[in-house]
Amino acid sequence: MRRLFIAVLFLALSGKGFSQVKVPVQYFIGLLNQGKYDVVYDSIQRFRNKVSYGKSPTLDFLEAKCLCLNGTCQNAYSLFAKIFQCYHLSDKDKEFLVGEIATCQTPATQVTGMTPQTVVVIPSQSLTFSAGLHGKMGMVYNCSDQSQFIDMSGLPPEEVMIGRIFEKGQRKAARKYWSSLLGKGYSIDTSSSRWIIITPSEAGSGNMGDATLAIQRTADFYSSYYRLSVPEKLITIFMMPDVAALQEAAKKVHNISLSPSSLGYSNPYDLCLMGISDIRHIGTINHELFHLMIKSDIGDMPAWLDEGLACLYATSYWQDDILKGGNTWRTDVLKDAVRSHSKDLQLPTVKLLASFTWNDFNSTTDQNICRIAVNYAFSNHLMLYFQEKRLLQKIVDAYRHRPDVDFRKVSHYPSNTEILESAVGESADTIQMHFASWMRDRFDVDIRANLREDYIESLSSILDNCDNLYTVMVDKGKDRSMTNDFRTKVSDLQRIYFTQWFQRKKEDEMSFYRTEKDRRQGFASEFANTESYRQFKQLYDAAVDLQQRMREAVFSR
Repeated sequence: MRRLFIAVLFLALSGKGFSQVKVPVQYFIGLLNQGKYDVVYDSIQRFRNKVSYGKSPTLDFLEAKCLCLNGTCQNAYSLFAKIFQCYHLSDKDKEFLVGEIATCQTPATQVTGMTPQTVVVIPSQSLTFSAGLHGKMGMVYNCSDQSQFIDMSGLPPEEVMIGRIFEKGQRKAARKYWSSLLGKGYSIDTSSSRWIIITPSEAGSGNMGDATLAIQRTADFYSSYYRLSVPEKLITIFMMPDVAALQEAAKKVHNISLSPSSLGYSNPYDLCLMGISDIRHIGTINHELFHLMIKSDIGDMPAWLDEGLACLYATSYWQDDILKGGNTWRTDVLKDAVRSHSKDLQLPTVKLLASFTWNDFNSTTDQNICRIAVNYAFSNHLMLYFQEKRLLQKIVDAYRHRPDVDFRKVSHYPSNTEILESAVGESADTIQMHFASWMRDRFDVDIRANLREDYIESLSSILDNCDNLYTVMVDKGKDRSMTNDFRTKVSDLQRIYFTQWFQRKKEDEMSFYRTEKDRRQGFASEFANTESYRQFKQLYDAAVDLQQRMREAVFSR
């Protein structure tokens, strides 16, 4: 009898990370132990589509595992790709998933006649919670300033954050908790039956009831317009008057050091929202509240749509009972990007944006803060375009009702790009063409002037950038030994590339880039199983890692 070991690293919704829902993981494990893959698959689909917070990487993984065990691996590959695209993942999660994809190769004929023992190992340590936080960025002035990336490693333990979630009838207990944690200097308003509003004592007086009514109106709009659920708990909102006050509150509450460009963030693990705002200006609260609510019903919303809609409502106005996105300071970000012709500020195409994972959207690999700012601004304006075309509800519903793949035969599972195309009724290239024309007419911005069409940056471009970083290090007078060591490493990679790959294996290099782009959109490629792919990826990853370390060295103090 064969034993199958499944290490479930996705704890976010496995019964702890979100107290709002309990996923019956052990129930599903028991069925897998009995070889009842079809029952597990059907149960997960019903659970995921009907329960708030039911869309999670844990359930998607178990669903993909059912498909692997059933032998319809092609369907499983598409689900694995969706997990990469639609959820924040730690490096440990990604490593685990890659290993699971590699073992998902069992033909159905070898599975049918056996009843495996499935052992699901849930590690005692929690996930890195940084993946769960959403933030709102302000203006960016230094593309490679590493200090603008927020270190979430100091977040309180999971049980501490869960302990901060109070029922609606526990307003006195909530007030006592926050008063004890924050100490003097804060006003805590618990007059609302749903919202706890915390402000600095010296922030000034005002009618807090007006603020809670405005926040409730926004929440009601999200509920009615997009059919999103407000968590049935007290939600704590920190309204801070400036960056310094926001940074101080974030340090006290979540032990994180916010960058000067951070305007706010939301944490679904303790239902806290923080933002630079006051009782008359709640744009940042609107932004973070959207993040919090979208997770309840559409937890697998792609990054560009999640962040784009949140940005849309950060600068908004009411037209009758409809909250509408309005003019935004992010237009200047796009104008600057277009004028610069800088590679750091290249704009994605709609097709490229729709294929982004959260890591891609947040520039996790190259740690380029300007690319994040551009992605936010581009997504914000794309939402303005879809708003004018009255397509927002249709697009959100398209991702809410993602089709399921057939458990017993290979069937097509649409990528995020295909879902967008189906909702709009146009190809991504046509959407891009119409959007570019609209941007030119509406904002006098030609987004075609500095466009990034290729998803995968070429190896030669990465090595050229390493050369430039070396020059900057010399100009800044960085440690000579360290600088020379980087110079040697760059030269070694350049030598390997130009002697073994450049022109000599041009087709293999191009196949690598095509394979990486296809993989991001959920399509498998035979080239990924070749030795050429393995060798070039090893070289490519080494160059990306070197570029990142050189960036850190350039801007370290």
